[in-house]
Amino acid sequence: MGVAKKCGKQENYTIVYLFLLLILLGSCSTVNHYNRKIKIPISSENLKFDIDFAYGKLQKIHPNLYQYISKQELERKFDSLKARLDTPMTSKDFYFQLSPVISSVKQGHIRLIPLTEKLKTKEKSLAKKSGKTPLSQFEYEIIENILIISENNSLDSTIPVGSEVIAINNIHPQEIFSKYRNTFSSDGYNTTFINKRLSDEFPFYFYFENGICDSINLLVKYNDTIFSKCISRDKKTHGKRDNDQSKIDKREKTIATGYDRKTNSYLQQLTFPSSDSSIAMMKIKNFSDGNFLTFFHKSFKFLKRKNIQYLILDLRDNPGGKIYSARLLYSYLTKSDYYFLDKFEVTSRTSILYDNYLKEKPLFVKAILITVGLPFRLLYMGVSLMNVKKEANGKFYYNTINSNLLHPKKNNYNGKIYVLINGGTFSASCLISSNLSGSGRAIFVGEETGGAFNGNVAGTLPIFTLPKSRLKLRFGGALIQSHYKSENIGRGIMPDIEIKTTREDIISGNDAELTRVLDEIKKEK
Repeated sequence: MGVAKKCGKQENYTIVYLFLLLILLGSCSTVNHYNRKIKIPISSENLKFDIDFAYGKLQKIHPNLYQYISKQELERKFDSLKARLDTPMTSKDFYFQLSPVISSVKQGHIRLIPLTEKLKTKEKSLAKKSGKTPLSQFEYEIIENILIISENNSLDSTIPVGSEVIAINNIHPQEIFSKYRNTFSSDGYNTTFINKRLSDEFPFYFYFENGICDSINLLVKYNDTIFSKCISRDKKTHGKRDNDQSKIDKREKTIATGYDRKTNSYLQQLTFPSSDSSIAMMKIKNFSDGNFLTFFHKSFKFLKRKNIQYLILDLRDNPGGKIYSARLLYSYLTKSDYYFLDKFEVTSRTSILYDNYLKEKPLFVKAILITVGLPFRLLYMGVSLMNVKKEANGKFYYNTINSNLLHPKKNNYNGKIYVLINGGTFSASCLISSNLSGSGRAIFVGEETGGAFNGNVAGTLPIFTLPKSRLKLRFGGALIQSHYKSENIGRGIMPDIEIKTTREDIISGNDAELTRVLDEIKKEK
């Protein structure tokens, strides 16, 4: 009997191993098939079908499609593109044809997403063990169409911060700029956002164009010296340096939450930027990640207890996130009752339901969401539908708590506020900035925000897969507008004190915006 039992167990293990092997082989086969398929040219008829599909989805769901471009002009662009498509092309080539038309809508949340080759499980594991790709080991700024290294996280410390990147593998960065600059847009007529996104996503653009490289030849210029460096993957030898940086942050912080090991910094942090104890600085990296309830509660209780007279709110390079988090912060900064946003405008009673609840998720996650999450999903859908009303002007509006009269928090801050902004200030970070600016609650320092003063089209941000090319189209389904409005249509929040980061600032490590604010405060005292 013991032998039979043992044999039975072995058979069970064999079945499990065979099952896992089949899954692995099936996965490899699927990856190979996918990578081959995206390189196969698509017929012009199918490409035209995708164009009509994309425009149809935009017309059906996008609530402010013709804010920055007329219907006639947009239709002319789509028709012109269809007329040019007389030969087959790959999805990658089609991406460069369609994305400029999509981006001409000039809504920053709208984007055509290209297809990239997938890796097999073993390849993913090997890439992870190999560490960061060469270009991802640096941070960049674009100044006067020059790619500048603003931060060096590589193992080669001989490349100075402030170095100009002349070429990567004999390819000039300007070639990448010119090819990708019109594949996306900012909100309206703003230009500061473009350089920010180009610099932030430069490694992706380069690798998408030339393939992922395990090593690169980097030609850089510093002062009048031009030199070449070979940069290889960083094989995760940063451990000790990460720990040292963590200790520095913990020593210097006042209140902080959400330590991010990738950047060796906190997502939310309250510090003293100078020896003057009456000045505090709050850095919010985004409004998506972190324990905002705890951070804001502790921070503003601390500010009141310490009688802080000046608060510097750093929203530079904050891409946005959850409206709730931005509104929560505003409730601690306002002195009076307030309306944070207008009602959300949508195209129909049901368009608010378009989202990514099941799309783009692994099969096992879909199974869990369908079974366990279905009752909660149905409840959410029911509540959402009840809050959409058709008003006298014939338009549909989605009512949320953001459009109700709200009250300041108990420990709201009553001192003077300076807000640091730049082209990377976008989406939800612009919604709070609009309210702070419109109410006259803060002084803004830096450059025009990447997001518009009067709001954006975001919300659920559904992703649609174009049937033939498999490119993905992402855009917002709700017009979200700040309670305050600007007459400067299509522009961001403008700084009261304009400061533009220079190459000299990067080289010297000077935070020009912060320095200017501290100088202004000194003048007041």
